[in-house]
Amino acid sequence: EGRNIALEVDWEHGNPNDYSADWEAEGVFVLNYYPRTKQMEVGGEQKDLANWLSDTYGLSGNAAKALLRSGKRMR
Repeated sequence: EGRNIALEVDWEHGNPNDYSADWEAEGVFVLNYYPRTKQMEVGGEQKDLANWLSDTYGLSGNAAKALLRSGKRMR
């Protein structure tokens, strides 16, 4: 079983729920959205989040790994 993690990432492209159906197909779920601070919290398994961060979100491999290390474990 994969390890479920929640991460906060910057998001300045409108409501992320508009993209959530596509992201759910990748195994990444929008948990919270904070429009005032332009951040959102996403969750999923570590492998799915790593792929999403590098492919969809656009982070480099090292930046994605660092962000995953700072994530909090979900139950």
